[in-house]
Amino acid sequence: DKPIMVDGIIWDGALTYEGDTIVQVGKRSEVDIPADCEIIDAKGLYTAPGLIDIHNHGGDKNLFWEDPIPCCEFFLKHGQTTVLPTLYSDYPKGNLTRAEVSQLMKNVAEVFKDYDHSLVFELLNEPRDVNGSSWGNEWWVGGENAKAANKIIGNYEQAALNEIRATGSKNADRFILVPAYAGSSDCIEGFSLPKDSAESRIMIETHGYTPYVFAMQANPEGGTHTFTESHKNDINWMLTNIYNNFVSKGIGVVMDEMGVTNKNNEKDRIEWAKYYFSTAHSKGIPCLWWDNGDPGPDRKGTEKYGYYNRVKQIWYFPELMKAAFEATGISVTIEEPEEL
Repeated sequence: DKPIMVDGIIWDGALTYEGDTIVQVGKRSEVDIPADCEIIDAKGLYTAPGLIDIHNHGGDKNLFWEDPIPCCEFFLKHGQTTVLPTLYSDYPKGNLTRAEVSQLMKNVAEVFKDYDHSLVFELLNEPRDVNGSSWGNEWWVGGENAKAANKIIGNYEQAALNEIRATGSKNADRFILVPAYAGSSDCIEGFSLPKDSAESRIMIETHGYTPYVFAMQANPEGGTHTFTESHKNDINWMLTNIYNNFVSKGIGVVMDEMGVTNKNNEKDRIEWAKYYFSTAHSKGIPCLWWDNGDPGPDRKGTEKYGYYNRVKQIWYFPELMKAAFEATGISVTIEEPEEL
């Protein structure tokens, strides 16, 4: 047997397990093998932890949004124990119709209907006019264009919500996240919550890489690596707008994508985190970091949103994380990484 470990392969190895727990793993000569245990000869084979796929549309000629159970069985058969299905892609035949989105959510809801309320469904992710072909801008619309776009989005969300609720069980009153155009709080004209059979179970999801010039935009394209008082005003305006339109009216909001790209400007990023998280906390808006696995640094700062090293299980930027926690009143101790 050749166990695959984080730091390499044990070429002449062995492992023992009891029930579903691994008890020992190491070189065969060093593992204490009980006399009464069952011996499985894995000569010539490898033993590895369950494999994880964090981006997949389907398996064995099935798509997750059409038939998730055969897809899961296919991956499990091949040793992958965890899969993150990518449900809202335009694969395989262009943008999904309202009927297709409804069917997608119906299929997923049926599989997960008995899961407890720790599971929250997001109906759409950044629904928008790709390439701006209809309203001139992919990421921002206003006025009558925003009203027209949000009416279409609302129709999609209503149809999907109806399918989820119809599956019953825990889905009858599961929390549901819904976005306005592009998941942006700048594009909420004409947006309204779908009608729901459950009371107060719909929440707004929004994204906020704010201010864009500091938190996302690359320096050569007009971005900056310096956090200023003007940038604080941008953050405050965005969060106040969200509060006034939703939170103050009893509608929950989750900032389920936000972050600040690494332009080799740690001191400024820490100041950004202090202001962003303290302001959001004061307005009752929980925030979720977007982590794309790329910590940088890059002076250009092109989407360097890696914060956590999943292999070594350490934070790349402990002081940045500590600043975010403490800005919400939570005192934490985060160890410095030995090396990046």
